[in-house]
Amino acid sequence: MQRGSIRMDQNAEFAEDIYLTVKSLLSFQAEFSGMVVAIVLDNAPDHSQTEARMPGHDDCVLLRLSPYSPFTILLRVPSAC
Repeated sequence: MQRGSIRMDQNAEFAEDIYLTVKSLLSFQAEFSGMVVAIVLDNAPDHSQTEARMPGHDDCVLLRLSPYSPFTILLRVPSAC
């Protein structure tokens, strides 16, 4: 495990490694052949350029979580509380 700051190019390399690993899995090839690999990123500043730095693949999509708001959680709390 690496400690300290992780650079944006390392994040893109890690996402590429995830994609290649998933595509090479026999279970993926058997059950999900032809499907898109989705990699979900949060909104950390280090992830801001992952899309631009990762090589493009037609069967890979990078998804971003919506920005966090402390008020979002309040909308999900049952009114009985």
